[in-house]
Amino acid sequence: MYKLPEAVHFTYSILGDEWQIYKVPQHDDVIMDGDGTEAEVNLDSKEIYFKVITKDAVVHEVAHIYFRSTYVRFTNITVSDMEEICVALIADRGKLIDKQSEEILAKLKAM
Repeated sequence: MYKLPEAVHFTYSILGDEWQIYKVPQHDDVIMDGDGTEAEVNLDSKEIYFKVITKDAVVHEVAHIYFRSTYVRFTNITVSDMEEICVALIADRGKLIDKQSEEILAKLKAM
């Protein structure tokens, strides 16, 4: 993960942890870690970086936090297990993920 001096950010609480949410300038040509996506979450450092500000991008990154933090605590899962995990995530946390994503999106757009 990289840090840009001109990247603006704010703090937002997710699952009781303080996350740093960064808005990365569109003109920046640095590719973020991983597959070069335009939004990325770092679970270890509790940071989310956005180059593209869309509802889908925000929901996607917030869902990563919930999925990894609350539903995947074991390995060697089957397709059926994965289906149950996904359904439980949507049923248990879907509305909260959507609500928090809307709040984050509004803050990002206001920057």
